[in-house]
Amino acid sequence: MKSIFRNLINKCKTWKNNSINSNFENQLFLYKRKRHYIGDLANIPQAFILENRNNSKSFAEMTNDEKAWGFVKCSVNSKTFKLACFGNDDGVALRFLNNGAYEPYSLSIWAEIAKRATLVVDVGAHTGVYSITARLFNSTASIISVEPNYMNVARMALNLRVNGFDTSGIVMAAASQTSGTREFSVPLTFDYQYSGGRILVAEAEHIQKSHGRYIVQATTVDDLVSKFKDPECLIIKIDAEEHEREVILGAKVSIEHHKPIILLECLGSFGGVVIDMIKHQDYRLFVVGEKNRTLIETSSEDPLLDGNGNFIRDKINRILIPSSKLSMLESLTSA
Repeated sequence: MKSIFRNLINKCKTWKNNSINSNFENQLFLYKRKRHYIGDLANIPQAFILENRNNSKSFAEMTNDEKAWGFVKCSVNSKTFKLACFGNDDGVALRFLNNGAYEPYSLSIWAEIAKRATLVVDVGAHTGVYSITARLFNSTASIISVEPNYMNVARMALNLRVNGFDTSGIVMAAASQTSGTREFSVPLTFDYQYSGGRILVAEAEHIQKSHGRYIVQATTVDDLVSKFKDPECLIIKIDAEEHEREVILGAKVSIEHHKPIILLECLGSFGGVVIDMIKHQDYRLFVVGEKNRTLIETSSEDPLLDGNGNFIRDKINRILIPSSKLSMLESLTSA
């Protein structure tokens, strides 16, 4: 593959020097920079852009709806970007396509916080929406996109390139309490490929029957952050499919030294680590209300359930913020 690529580049240089086509080299679908391929895909023909359908369909209805093929036009805080959607295969893109938004208040707050960040760590980056949003609102911050599912990594790389961003910040690994390897599980499906996977634990052996399993590399937030010299403003997003507790434990040094603002999903037990941050690290915890754009302070680290014991889906995200940075949150909620 390297020799093929090298031959193409050499041919392009020859054609360029001979003035046959001075722009041909720039028309290559990919070019190489610092071992990362960056695509020149920003000018997608309008025929491939999917506009919002403006409906209120449920997620189940979206996935079974007429197949959408192209790049969905998305918006966060009036800034637009594109996400690939090939046959209804990405739930984030599908929600933007049908409902016009995905986690609208969380992404809105994330965008504002990202403006002030010098280092962004996106744990469970999936197909890239939080990483893309951070880059849209901050062109200079270092952004690390951590994702263990190789299918999601491939789609995230495409989405970054489609929006004119490089892929150098992608880390194909699972964030956890310690580095090493972990057994990872993802749904076995071909029509809906870009699902969230999870780290397997002993009590989750039932997952084996319906999910594929493979070994992934694991890292910690502390390991990742340590590569940057004293980030002035660190923000972290954690969506790790009930592995959030271990991710936080693997960020202990970063939390103590840098006091990051943390946006995290709450679908399981944190085993007291969030309460410990509130009591001993001077953090405050807020429930994000997506529909009504609310932030409600809470002292409970448990997920919110309805009368039937189901998750209240528009209130699954939380913001952990140091008291010293609370004024930033107040300015966001009044914006």
